[in-house]
Formats: sequence, C-alpha cells, structure tokens
Amino acid sequence: MLREEGGRRLVAADVAALVYLLALTLVLAQALGLAGGGGTAFIGDFTVFWTAGRAAAAGQAMAIYDGAWFVDFAERLMGRPVSGALLWRNPPGFLFVVTPIAMLPYGWAWLCWTLVTAGGFIWTLRRVTQDWRILLLALLAPAALFCAMLGQNGFLTAMLAGLAMHWLDRRPVAAGLCLALLTYKPQFGAILPVLLLLGRRWTTFIAASLGSIGCVLLTEMVFGRGIWLAFVQSLSNAVGTLAMSDGQPVFFYHAVQTALRSLGVPGVVAWGVHIAVALLAIGVAVHFWRRDGSAQAELRAVATFGAMMLVTPYVLIYDQVLLGMAVAFLARAAQRQGGWLPGEAPLAMVACLLPGVALAGKAFFAGPLAWVILLTLVIRRDAVTQRAGEHSYIE
Repeated sequence: MLREEGGRRLVAADVAALVYLLALTLVLAQALGLAGGGGTAFIGDFTVFWTAGRAAAAGQAMAIYDGAWFVDFAERLMGRPVSGALLWRNPPGFLFVVTPIAMLPYGWAWLCWTLVTAGGFIWTLRRVTQDWRILLLALLAPAALFCAMLGQNGFLTAMLAGLAMHWLDRRPVAAGLCLALLTYKPQFGAILPVLLLLGRRWTTFIAASLGSIGCVLLTEMVFGRGIWLAFVQSLSNAVGTLAMSDGQPVFFYHAVQTALRSLGVPGVVAWGVHIAVALLAIGVAVHFWRRDGSAQAELRAVATFGAMMLVTPYVLIYDQVLLGMAVAFLARAAQRQGGWLPGEAPLAMVACLLPGVALAGKAFFAGPLAWVILLTLVIRRDAVTQRAGEHSYIE
C-alpha cells in the first residue's frame, strides 16, 4: 500500500514537472521569437552570460571584466543598446558553463539554458521529496518565475546547494564538489568552509577545497594568466554599487542592509542590523552542524541555506529560488517525523511566495523575512522533536 502511494506521488511529480517544462518552453519560445512570431529577442540578464561566453570563445576572456568594453561588445553582438548595468561580475570559472551555451544563437541559447537549469533544479527537488505539491510550489514561486524570465542562474544555485546538502552524509566527495562548483556565487559560500570544519566534515571540506583550487588553476590555464586578478579588480571597482541598487529596481535586492538603506536608515545602522541578523542565522546553522550523525540532516540543510542568504549583502530576487529547495527539505523532515506541525505548512508556503510581495510595492524585507520564517520553523521543529525524545528519523 505504501509502495503504491509512493508510486502515485512519483507519477504526479513527474507529470507536474513535465507540464511545467513544456509551458516554460512555449512561453520562452514565444518571447524569444522562436515560435514563428518573428519578434526580436529581448535583452535581459542572460545577455550577460551569452556575451561573456562569446567573448571567451573569441579569446577575449580577460576583457570581459572591463565594463566599458563589455557593454560595447554586447551592443555589437545584439545590434542595439545594452544597459550599462548588465555587466559580467561572475568568477572566471563560470565561463566553463556559459561558453558552450553561447555557441548557440541567442534565442536558442536562452531557451536551452533555462530548460537545462530548471530541469536540474527539478531533478534535485525530486531527490529530496516526492511530494508533487512541494514541487509545484517551488516551480511556481515568484522567484522561480522571475529566474526563468530573466534567464538567470537561480535554478543552478539551488540545484548545487540542494545536492550538496542531500549528498553530505551519503556521498561526501560529491557534496564537496558541488560546493566547489557553487563558488561561482562566492557571496553565498563565505560561511560554508567554517560550517564544514565545525561539523568535522573533513572529506567534504577537502573535496571542496581541492575542487575550488583546481577550478582556479584550470581557468588560469584556459582563459589566461591574471584573469582572477582581473575579476577581483572588477569587484573592487564596483563594490559601492553592488550593495545598493546599481540602477535596478529595488525589489531585486533582498538583503537586510539594502532594505534598510532603501528606507532611509543610515548606512552604519543598516549594516549593524544586517550583521546582527547574519550572526543569529549563523548561530542557528552552527547549532545543527555541530551535531553528530544525519538525524537532523533536513533541518541542517534549511539552516545552512538561511545562513547563506542572510549573511550576504548581495542577494537578488532570482537567488530566492533556494527557498523552494529549503521548503522541500522541510517537507522531507515532516514526512520522516510523522507529519507537519500545526501551522508549519502554511507558513512554509508563505515564505516561498513572499519574494513576490516585493514586486507589488515597498516590501523591502520580503526576502529576508522569508528566511527568518523558515529558520523559526526549523528551530520550532527541533524543539518539538527534542521534547518528544525523537532523536532519529523513520527510514
């Protein structure tokens, strides 16, 4: 009976994922002028990835960190003006991902990029939970839709983070390699080495370290010596704009300090509050990482995601795709521990949908508040479990 129920869940999840990908294909094909409409593909965040890949393929990888050169090159490729805010700020290692995609024509490259990364996200969600309702929630969340519309990398980030936490206990080397690949978003990885060390995850730590070092050496060999120095210099030149608006609508920015500064709070106070919230989030994550065994694996994953997103001052709406992955881990914890706690499922759904509120007005705290809600749910579930004496999961 349980096997039949599990089979029905798998079929429902597969159908939901297939419908989502088909709908996404049709919408993007129409928007990118691939569905016979003859329209001109619009310029968006994916333009940055495609332009950087084209430049790297042409032997100009070093030049992409020169903002003026990059915009000029993008305009020559696109044949029309490109916003000066669309600059390449990713580490050189990400060029290994975008260069092959950039070999396709622009519209087809965008479509393939979104479908492949969304497909990877779906595949990872299916590894975490078989509940098709969670799958649909994660895929239809505002952050996921925004990520698809912009051609951004939120699906890829959530996939790598999800796989790292999913494999941490059973495949520590693979988990470490996922964390090494996640260094393409360095603002999210600052606390991960510390957590690995505190949790005595030596194998994962070594794998992540060697993978990261290997990536640095390989990019220097392939794209030119000094490319990492060019990357660091480009960040130092843009440090003032990275933490605020950079000409983008403020609803893109989902960090505590940017939200406070947008409300007119002085920078020192905003940073003080941001640091306080970050330390609290780190404390919650450390609490779970210092425990032995895999008994709290799901709660540890959610706490880690929350710390990643609340520590960085540079997090955008498409990065909040990770909320869907966090809710999937929370759902798995609920399944293993006998069900959702009262009010837990509705609050998890609210957290997943909250980033969309920021699109409607000055709801600057939508992103951080979503993670505070999930961290609160994790703390509550842990407290209930401890009181009930349930220190192990039902396999």
